[in-house]
Amino acid sequence: MYLNPDNLGHVSGVDTDRWTEIATHPEIGMRLIKQFTACPAEVWQAVYEHHEKLDGSGYPRWLIGDALSPLGRLLSLVVTVAGILKTPDNQGVRAKLAVSFVSGEFDLQLVHAMLSPIHGSPVAEVALPASFDETVARNRARSISRCLDAAFHHVENVVLPSLAVDQMRAVVEFARQHITKLKLSWEATGIDAYFAANRRPVSSPDEDEESYLDLDVASRELKWRMRSLARHLGLMSRNLPPPMPSMLKAAISALEVESVPQEP
Repeated sequence: MYLNPDNLGHVSGVDTDRWTEIATHPEIGMRLIKQFTACPAEVWQAVYEHHEKLDGSGYPRWLIGDALSPLGRLLSLVVTVAGILKTPDNQGVRAKLAVSFVSGEFDLQLVHAMLSPIHGSPVAEVALPASFDETVARNRARSISRCLDAAFHHVENVVLPSLAVDQMRAVVEFARQHITKLKLSWEATGIDAYFAANRRPVSSPDEDEESYLDLDVASRELKWRMRSLARHLGLMSRNLPPPMPSMLKAAISALEVESVPQEP
């Protein structure tokens, strides 16, 4: 009702201006419920928090830990899983990986309660879609991994003592913390070890459907979080006084793109 309908189809894009408007929807929803309904405060507060995450990587306020209400924690998890259940295949595997890919995003007790009914059910079965392309999936994963490495390199080269503004230091530290966390999360999947670059895979999709599905899903989860982080950093940087550190801009660009040139 309150957003430009032309922007709603670009949720997965990287346009910061569009995202600035889309990111206001939790607050708009909260205000509408608070003003026009008799719902208790816990409800409109949870609506305000439905895209927040416990580790501060959510939006619109980047809340951390106990700053999220109990109902807000639940609604954030429900929104994530509900989005995955709309996918056409392998919803169980996708949901499990999405809520566990980055440690600390969601309440572990809630995750267990939500995913436990999936175990042993038909939705937990793994089957690669007919459209799966091994080469495309492996190349995409390597490309996204290189982008993350580039972002990590850029943000590590920002010299904090040279930043005169505390707010700018805070943005750089936020970028460094969350890029590092994404890098550790990606490495923890073991995908780079299993599908070593420039080597033949140790198995074929027909022999190991689960590992190939993990490759496809994990790389997509990583890319979604990289884009989300780029959006957050873009929003956080809008109020910074010039000049923004060039390395921070380069890190944001690396998080946004699909690929970076491969070193010879």
